[in-house]
Amino acid sequence: MTSAGFGIFGLLGFVVLAAQIVGLVGLAKAGRTSAWWVMACGVGCSVIGILFSILMMVGAMTGWGSDVVSGMTMFWVAGAGLNGLGSLLFGAGFGIHGMRASRVSNRQADLEMLVQAQTEEIRRLSGGVR
Repeated sequence: MTSAGFGIFGLLGFVVLAAQIVGLVGLAKAGRTSAWWVMACGVGCSVIGILFSILMMVGAMTGWGSDVVSGMTMFWVAGAGLNGLGSLLFGAGFGIHGMRASRVSNRQADLEMLVQAQTEEIRRLSGGVR
């Protein structure tokens, strides 16, 4: 793969990470639930993984990797592993958040139906008294 291909994948990784951070900051305003903390751990792992990848690229450009191949491999594996773990954790947190939001929405719909039924019952009872 060419360096342009790596650059495009790197840029895509930064865009995805930026979107995750923006979503995490927005979700923090609603409260820091367990889902938020799982997503925050995922973003943290992704940031550390990207830093390892940058360190590997800097090492390759400066010639550090030519003498110590095992060190470069270690940073590459650590970076890829942490990026994968970060994505997995963020996805799990997002799933937990989605399930909770679905339950809240269903509960809200149930309560709205209950209020509507009680309003109809009050109208019916007040109409019968007159």
